[in-house]
Amino acid sequence: MPKRSVSAARKNLKEQTFSISDKSSLIETKQDQIVEEEFLAVRMTAGQDDGRPNRRLTDFILHDETGAAQPLEMLEINDLFITGLILPLEG
Repeated sequence: MPKRSVSAARKNLKEQTFSISDKSSLIETKQDQIVEEEFLAVRMTAGQDDGRPNRRLTDFILHDETGAAQPLEMLEINDLFITGLILPLEG
């Protein structure tokens, strides 16, 4: 592939102006809620359904008792633990 010089790359850049609506310029922040007991944390993810709550698990890893990451196949050999983020299914 041919090499492009830095000066050639700078020539291709063009400034463009654009407008942002007031609604788009706002950033909403949310505070993390931390609780001491696991059952309280799980209850907070229950959602608004009248039936049995559904949840989703994201950003999780499987690990052994020392905290070393383990593949799923090790479940049959050793006790594994899971660490992740539990969220309500909706939203």
